[in-house]
Amino acid sequence: MFESRPVSSTKAAKRAAALASLAVILLSSTASADADDRCHTLHGQLVDHALTGPTCTSTLGLCTQGTFSGGLRGEFIGVATSVIPTADTPTTAVLFATGDVVIHARIGDREGDLTVKDAGLFHTSGKHEFSDLMSIISGTRSLSGISGIIRVNGNSDPATGTDQGEYVAAVCIP
Repeated sequence: MFESRPVSSTKAAKRAAALASLAVILLSSTASADADDRCHTLHGQLVDHALTGPTCTSTLGLCTQGTFSGGLRGEFIGVATSVIPTADTPTTAVLFATGDVVIHARIGDREGDLTVKDAGLFHTSGKHEFSDLMSIISGTRSLSGISGIIRVNGNSDPATGTDQGEYVAAVCIP
């Protein structure tokens, strides 16, 4: 029914090369528009400790105060809004938590306050590992309009109430 006509391998190779070239041109022009100078990957460390007393406004009584160093620098206060055990917590010793964080931040020559929503998990035994994904909600002053996330991994020392970790942040500042 259908007549099959062979396509020369040279012709097919030329078509494939032309399509590949077009794809590279389109992708590189899109990538350069997306990867402009306003977006950055930042790396560094954070250290914090438990914060108690009237400064802690968490209804759960769980707050932290600490410092970011590296590409994102500044002091912060974190206020826990929930701690959520799961059906697996007795087996895994992992709790989920959410919170609100304000970072008095400096990124390069820009500074302002970042409002951040934090979601994380915490291992209540062993080396007390934790991992957080922080969503930047807003910024003030020269960080107004900022967007992005901060991923944190670290360990806690229950004896001292201190957390130490490393972060990678992906931020865009208009």
